[in-house]
Amino acid sequence: MQSSVKVFEARKVQREFPYRIASGDYFNDFIYLGDEKGNVYKYPIKADESEIVQKSVKDDARQLGTKSKVDKIISYVETGMIIVLSDERLFVFDSALNKPELLKEKVQDFCPNQSFGAPCNLGLAVTSKKKEGFILNWNSSLRKFEEAAKFLLSELPGCLGYTRNHVILGLKKEYQILNTQENFAVKKISLEVKNNPFFKVTSRDEILFFQDSIGIFMSP
Repeated sequence: MQSSVKVFEARKVQREFPYRIASGDYFNDFIYLGDEKGNVYKYPIKADESEIVQKSVKDDARQLGTKSKVDKIISYVETGMIIVLSDERLFVFDSALNKPELLKEKVQDFCPNQSFGAPCNLGLAVTSKKKEGFILNWNSSLRKFEEAAKFLLSELPGCLGYTRNHVILGLKKEYQILNTQENFAVKKISLEVKNNPFFKVTSRDEILFFQDSIGIFMSP
């Protein structure tokens, strides 16, 4: 009989929050949560007791001004910033949740540059409701994101990825890889998409495409 391998260890968290959690992420012993009313909360984790410590909302919440669901939170560790999408508006915070900066409006989705191998440019790939895409590069001297490039989309992607010099799109009927160094030249992946498109960038800088119940690895 094979012994089971424990890959993840569960940690106790606060059982109840005074709001419905819509999104969240973890960064440097803090958990960041978004609710359905445009608030972002920050909670420290007590390592010795493995639990989230509830602080007062006044000290640990930041109102985005959207009054809408916080759709997505990503802690971009390499920049020390928290990226938040709410009401089609893209915001950036520092890790202390100081006043947010509005990066873009009419945003559909975003993804940080995910390269687990060689160093890459820190930045974001952003798709807008206007069927446009943007690359926002991180300026480490000014500690801000700046628009570096713009490209057009044939349709809004159901799944978005960004690794090194490639933007990956999961569309209704196909996958596409756009090369940011070749004027966003499109490489179509001949995989039939029957359901919602889905892929993951792996730690080997490969892309794992899913087709039905089969996973297919490819290099961009």
